[in-house]
Amino acid sequence: MRIFNRILGTTRRKLLALALVAGIAIVPIAVHALAEWGPDRPTFTWQNAAPYITFNSITNNPTNNIGDERMFYVGHERGNPNSASNNVTVHDNEEVVLRAYFHNNAKSQLNLVATNTRMKMILPSAASTDATGVAYISADNANPTQVWDSVHLNSSQPFTLEYEQGSAQLWTNFVNGTHLSDSIVTDSGAPIGTHGADGKVPGCQEFSGFVTIIVRIHINKPQPKFACTGLDVLPVSRNQFDVTAHGSATNAVIQSYTFNLQGPSGSTKTVTTSANQATVSFSNLAAGNYTVTAVVNTDHGSTNPNDCMKEFTVKPPQANFECTGLDVNQISRTRFDFTAHGSATNAVIQSYTFTAKNSNGTVVDTKTVTTSGTSANYTFDQSTEGTYTVNAVVHTDHGSTNPNDCVRQITVTPPNVAFACTGLDLKQISRTQYDFTAHASVNNATVQSYIFTAKDSNGAQVDTKTVTTNALSAAYSFNRDVAGTYTITAVVNTNKGSTNANDCKQQITVAPVPPTTPPTTPPTTPPAPLPNTGAGSTIGIFTGVSAIAGLGHYIFSGRRARD
Repeated sequence: MRIFNRILGTTRRKLLALALVAGIAIVPIAVHALAEWGPDRPTFTWQNAAPYITFNSITNNPTNNIGDERMFYVGHERGNPNSASNNVTVHDNEEVVLRAYFHNNAKSQLNLVATNTRMKMILPSAASTDATGVAYISADNANPTQVWDSVHLNSSQPFTLEYEQGSAQLWTNFVNGTHLSDSIVTDSGAPIGTHGADGKVPGCQEFSGFVTIIVRIHINKPQPKFACTGLDVLPVSRNQFDVTAHGSATNAVIQSYTFNLQGPSGSTKTVTTSANQATVSFSNLAAGNYTVTAVVNTDHGSTNPNDCMKEFTVKPPQANFECTGLDVNQISRTRFDFTAHGSATNAVIQSYTFTAKNSNGTVVDTKTVTTSGTSANYTFDQSTEGTYTVNAVVHTDHGSTNPNDCVRQITVTPPNVAFACTGLDLKQISRTQYDFTAHASVNNATVQSYIFTAKDSNGAQVDTKTVTTNALSAAYSFNRDVAGTYTITAVVNTNKGSTNANDCKQQITVAPVPPTTPPTTPPTTPPAPLPNTGAGSTIGIFTGVSAIAGLGHYIFSGRRARD
C-alpha cells in the first residue's frame, strides 16, 4: 500500500474523472447491515494491503469516499448520481443505475493478477416493495473465490425490476464505459477486467473500477410473496460449518430465519433479521451425517422447511502429512545436494524417497532414506550433461505424498573445454637447420596431432609436417639451404578443435653461403749475407760441411746395402 500512497494523488484524480464520466457520485457508501455482504473474511487497510489476491476487503479506502470495500454495491436514479445509496426509493417506470465497485487488494509490488474475474448482478424476479439485488465478484485465484454485497430498492407499492439489455458497462482508469455481456445478470455472470472484459485485474487501486447496469422499475399491485431462495453450507474446519440462508419477500417483511440441524450434534438456532440472508455457525460437531433446514419467517407467514435443505458430513479426524519443501545446493558441476522437508499431523513419517529422471522421463537414480525426522538428505552425482528432475516423496504410516508436491529441476552443464598452443621453442643447429618444439595445453580435450608449416617471405609454403601424437609437445626440424627469411607455425589438433596458426609462430633467417677465400703464397725471404769470417772460421765451416757430407754418405750406403 506504500505504492498506493505515492500515487494516491494521481489515482484520486483519475478516479474522480472516471466517476464523473460514468455518472458516479463521490459520496460515502451507505452503511450496510453485517449480514448483507459476505463471506466473512480477513480485512486489510489502505496502509497494509493484502499479501494475496482478495477482492474488496480493505476497510478504509479513501478514494471516492469508498471506505469499507466490503460494501461495494449501491444504486441511484439515472441522471442523479449524488443520490447513490444502498437503499434506493424507486418509482414507476424509473430507470435506476446499479453500480458495483471492484478492487484486487493484493499489494502492487507482488504483481499478482486476478484471473477469470467475473461479476454477476442478480436481480430479484418477484414483485416486492423492498427488492434486494446481490452483486458477486469472483476470480479463479482469489481468496475467497467469491465476495458479494447487496443493494435494496424499495417503494410503497410492489414493483419488479426489468434489466435494460445492453446497459452493462465497465469503467476503469483505462476503459471508459466499455460494454459488457448481458450475461452479467445471470448466474454465469460476465468477465470483467482493468483493461476490458479479459478477466484480468492486477493488484492496486489504480487498476480498480466500477460496473454499472440500468434497470427499469415497474410498479405492481401489492401481492405478498416470500421464499427461502437458497441455503449455503460452508465448511470452516473439520467440525465447524457456516450455514447461510437466503430469503426474499415481496409485499412482506422478513422477520427472522430458523435453522434446524439434525444429526449427532443437532440443534436449532434463530436469527432475528429483516435482511435477505442470515448466517449461523455450527461448531464442535461430532462426526456423522447431518441435515440442515432453513425457514424464512415473515409478517405474512413462513416458508416450508423443505424449500431450503442441505446435507453434509462431518468427517472424523484425519491424518495430515505433506512434503513442505525440497532444497537444492549445487556442490560442483556434477554434484547436487538435496534436502527434503516433511510434516505430519496425526501420522508418523517413516521414510523419504528421492527419484531423479532425465529430460526423457527415464529414472536415472533413486534412493530411500529411512527416518522419522522432518527432513532427509540426498546427493545426486551425474557426469552426463543435461536437465534432470528430482522429486521427493514423504512416506508415513497413513500414506505418502504426491511426487509433484516437492520437485526441483537442475542442469548438469557440459565440462569446460580448453586447448592451446602454449609455445614454439627454437634452436639453431647450423646455418641451414633449425629445430622446433611445439607445446600444448588441454582441458577436457585430447591432443591428436601437430601440424608444422614453413613459409618463405612471400608467404609460399616450402615445407609442412604432421606429427601424430597425444603428447603435450612435438618436435620438427627445418633444413633449407636457400637463404632467406622463413616463418614457422605450429597448429595443435585436438578432438575438440584446433588452435590458430598465429598462436605459435617463429621467424628465422637462413644466411647466405659465406664466400671462399683463395690460398695465399708466403713471400720468399732472400738469403742472409755470409758473415765476414777469417781463416779459422772458414776451416770450421769446411770441417762441419765435411762431417755432414760424410754422414749422408753413410746413410745412403747403408740403405743400398739393405736393398
